[in-house]
Amino acid sequence: MDVKAKKSVSCFHVGLLAFALLLARMAGSHVSGHGQDPPLWWEIIMDLGAQGEYRLEGGEGRFIGTYAFAVRWLGSMERDDDDYLLYPLDCELRAWDARETASASNADKFNTTSDFKDRPSFIFNYIFRKGNELHLDFIVNGIVIPQAEAQEKILLLFPSSAENNQRDSEMSYNNFVTKGSNRIALEETEIYAGPLERTYSWTWKNQKWMMKQKQTIFTSHVHEVDVKLVIIPHKAREGKTY
Repeated sequence: MDVKAKKSVSCFHVGLLAFALLLARMAGSHVSGHGQDPPLWWEIIMDLGAQGEYRLEGGEGRFIGTYAFAVRWLGSMERDDDDYLLYPLDCELRAWDARETASASNADKFNTTSDFKDRPSFIFNYIFRKGNELHLDFIVNGIVIPQAEAQEKILLLFPSSAENNQRDSEMSYNNFVTKGSNRIALEETEIYAGPLERTYSWTWKNQKWMMKQKQTIFTSHVHEVDVKLVIIPHKAREGKTY
């Protein structure tokens, strides 16, 4: 091999090495951006509002109810290798209103919010990476209905994200989303670019007949949900509350 050929091969190897180093740098900075320090933590604010109505008919009578509530969740997260750790700070049921009418053979009974023994409770389980996206897993725990005295009671499902899907329930929540989507996800790169705000909404509806103690009961439940998610990156520890 002559001198020119040796120089050509050497230059080719150097070029490959430089290209490989460039790719490595790009891979390391694809999330935080070139020459930028990544955030140390992110502040998270989530507002969820829902309103719905339900009906049970058969057996001991007819029960019709309506409800509306609003929840705010505050917390933060940090990167943990290839995933994220979630830190809850506060969760507040900011509004709760419920009504139920129980119609039996002899009389009607009306229950208002103060008569309801149960209230919605919001649980934000975790946020995790799936490919290039971040997905949220949360659920609002439901209540038992009817709130009036009755032999047969059922669980009234409240909203959950697609990743949760009410996994502890006998029913797949996701299968009954009739409008919009409860898939709460965003591109991972978005949380590194600056503060972001996203909104999500969906409608859920389920109607079915069931047998309870040899009696046929009809149940109907529909609710509409709105979620606002705010994520704010921070590059200093000041202001972190845990």
